[in-house]
Amino acid sequence: MKKVDAELDTLEAEGVLTKVETSDWGSPLIVIPKSDGGVHLCVDYKVVDEQSNQIQTISPHRGTYRLHLLSFGIKTTPPEFNTIIDQILHDIPKTVSYFDIIVHGSTREECQPNLIACLGQLQKFDLHLNQQKCSLFQDQIEYLCHVIEFYKI
Repeated sequence: MKKVDAELDTLEAEGVLTKVETSDWGSPLIVIPKSDGGVHLCVDYKVVDEQSNQIQTISPHRGTYRLHLLSFGIKTTPPEFNTIIDQILHDIPKTVSYFDIIVHGSTREECQPNLIACLGQLQKFDLHLNQQKCSLFQDQIEYLCHVIEFYKI
């Protein structure tokens, strides 16, 4: 409950959700542990669009909240996320995204401006990265169950 409270407080402070007194809709909250010790707050909606925003409410132990963003746990979230990220980053050189974003270059000097351009584009669209999940200037990464090595020339 403490972790759910902390996550609700964070999401409310960030404007991701707002506490409401009542709602005609309310879906149960599904709590999924995160690897960093926090929690994902998930809801399994079948269909959500602008007109059906009212059904995007969750009902944890503290009351009812309406979400303002597409919730983690919605079945269409991963493809929507990838489509949006692809559109945002399509002009950034040597940048690949599929759930994760990989920026590369033949050398560190080539990679750095690509990374700066990528971060600038994400900032332009008010997208934030989880710093704990970021790895910069790696010689080797594991991506989609494959080890990719970047050889120095």
